[in-house]
Amino acid sequence: MKKTKNPRNTECTQRERGITFNKEFEEGGRIVDLQHRQGSGFGGQTALVTGASRGLGREIARRLAEMGASVGVNYVSHSAEAESLVNEIRASGGQALAVQADVGEPSQVQLMTERVTAELGPVSLLVNNAGVLFRGTLESFDPGDMQRMWRTSVDGVVHVTRAVVPGMKARCYGRIVNVSSIAAHGTARCPAPHSMLQPRLRFRS
Repeated sequence: MKKTKNPRNTECTQRERGITFNKEFEEGGRIVDLQHRQGSGFGGQTALVTGASRGLGREIARRLAEMGASVGVNYVSHSAEAESLVNEIRASGGQALAVQADVGEPSQVQLMTERVTAELGPVSLLVNNAGVLFRGTLESFDPGDMQRMWRTSVDGVVHVTRAVVPGMKARCYGRIVNVSSIAAHGTARCPAPHSMLQPRLRFRS
C-alpha cells in the first residue's frame, strides 16, 4: 500500500528550507512574516533562557536581546540578578521578562512557559542552560546531591523542552540549544558526580 505524505508535515519542511517563507501566519494575535523574521536576527521571536540570572545564561540572554529577540529570563533564587538583566535589556529598547521556576518541577515549568507566551509571545528559541554543581569524589559524593543535579541538569531539559515543543510544531518553527559541559568528554578536571551526568545530557542533545 502506497503511503501518502502528510500535507502539514510537507508544509513545515518547506518552511524550514525557506521555500514558503513569503506566507504570513498568526502567532499569539500577531501576524509575523517568516521571511523577514529569518533574515533580521531574531526580531519578532521570543527566546526562553533557563538559568539566565548569572554566568553564561545571563550573557546568552543579553546577546539574544541585542539580536532582537524578546527574552524570558528564567531563575530559581537569584531574583535581583534576573531583574537587573531585564532592566538592562529594557533600557536598551528590548523586551524581557524575569520568570521564576524550578526547571526540575514540571508544574512550575508549565506556568513559566504560559507566562512567557502570554507576555512576550510564543517561544520559538529555547536555551536549556540551567544546571547545578555539587563537588565531590566518586568515593565521597552525597547521593542526594547527585539527585539534585540530575533533576535540574537532565530532567529539567526534558521538562522545558516538552513545554515548548508543541507550540513550535504547531507553528512549524523552533530552535532548541542544550548547554552541556566539557565534563561530557572526561572526568580528569571535573567533580565525579557532575562528570557522570554530562554524557547523558550530551546524548539527549
